[in-house]
Amino acid sequence: MKCSKCGNEMLETDKWCKKCGFTNPYYKENPSTNPYLTVTDSKVPVGNQTKIEPIKKEKKDHLIIFLAVNIVMFFAYLYSFTFIKYLPEQYQSIIGEKTSLLFPSFLISYFYCICFELLLKKADLPWWGMFIPGYNIYLLFQLAFGSGSMFFWVGILGVMSLCSRELLVEGGMELLYTAIVWVTLLAIGLTLLLLPFSLGKRFHQIGILTFLFSFIMIPIMAFSKKIQYQK
Repeated sequence: MKCSKCGNEMLETDKWCKKCGFTNPYYKENPSTNPYLTVTDSKVPVGNQTKIEPIKKEKKDHLIIFLAVNIVMFFAYLYSFTFIKYLPEQYQSIIGEKTSLLFPSFLISYFYCICFELLLKKADLPWWGMFIPGYNIYLLFQLAFGSGSMFFWVGILGVMSLCSRELLVEGGMELLYTAIVWVTLLAIGLTLLLLPFSLGKRFHQIGILTFLFSFIMIPIMAFSKKIQYQK
């Protein structure tokens, strides 16, 4: 069954929704006449009331972990800039010319990383997956399309185009290799076009707005408590 307040999956034996604190009307000890309220309503249900303090504590603990992990990762990424001096000289010269843009670009990138972490939390997906290369892309596909299968299909096409180059070109099948490369690029391009549109629809937003103004809509969807994920 699903919570009638936020749509989160729950069992009939649960006293309340573990996500929003809404009382389960099907639980035998919860009278159906209670005005079931969320944790944020800050009101006490009448009758046989359900204690919601554990929900508050659980949310507080999750928030502390979320902040602690992001602070540690922020300074870890920041510290990684010190390894630039170990790169070959040609790369150091290229980076040195754009040093003024390096730190602002890092801050903007990390801000959107946090936004996607919050979107994953709303969808009950592992937000910490944003720090794992490859897995974070899979989670974004699952967040936007409801399934990560498209990620594997696009990945298979990419691997095929990379691994088949020498085999097909040396075998005189350049045309087949070119077709595989174009199909791969087309699949990646269509996926990148559909991803923001589908992401907006999942959060009950106008897809075209999310597509055209992703840099504005993604933070709004992430930080707004009124915008919830639709599974």
